[in-house]
Amino acid sequence: MIKYIFFDLDGTLLNDKKINSNNLAILNRLKTQIKIVLCSGRSITAILPYIDVLKLNNNQYSIAFNGATIFQNSSLELLQSLTLSDQQLQTIYTFLISLKVPISVDISTLTDVFELSDFSPSNYQQISHNFLNFHKIEFDSISPNLNPTTLIITGDCSDINQVSQNIPSVLTNLFSVVNSRSDMVEFLPKQANKLMAAQNVVQADHNKLSNIIFLVITSRK
Repeated sequence: MIKYIFFDLDGTLLNDKKINSNNLAILNRLKTQIKIVLCSGRSITAILPYIDVLKLNNNQYSIAFNGATIFQNSSLELLQSLTLSDQQLQTIYTFLISLKVPISVDISTLTDVFELSDFSPSNYQQISHNFLNFHKIEFDSISPNLNPTTLIITGDCSDINQVSQNIPSVLTNLFSVVNSRSDMVEFLPKQANKLMAAQNVVQADHNKLSNIIFLVITSRK
């Protein structure tokens, strides 16, 4: 018996950043029988408006940052919060600097985004759906133990493709690398995975992963 449906937002549930009226009516009927779980690469604050639209402000969970973060819809209490260490940030930074490709790099925590001035100017604030606080900083000025959730690389599609093609296996073994769009690639903690996050949500409710439908679009290395 299906007890959960996990919906990605961009490219799946949303049309022009909105849930259309027909889908909204269907989801409102479904949620009386099945748990609806939102599952997105967006930040917590960027998911909250859709939790409100669907009236999911209850004891259920949603998944943010491509599976790195799981939070309770009403209290915002974290069930899971995976982060990158200082050493991991240094490893990614060293790789990106060595490429000498004109890219932009932003580092995001749960509440703030830090644009690295060591790289090209970033337009992530304009193209992202994350309603966070944005700052500009040099990599060497990052506070120790920042514990970011993700490192985001943006640029022309050809430059992002060049980055993706040159990521060595040592990095893909250390990180979860996600290409959610052609002009962006993200480095997340290795355990950050939407399906694994879905499993954790189901297990928190003492249910089985076989009881879910998972509707998501992503590209992952």
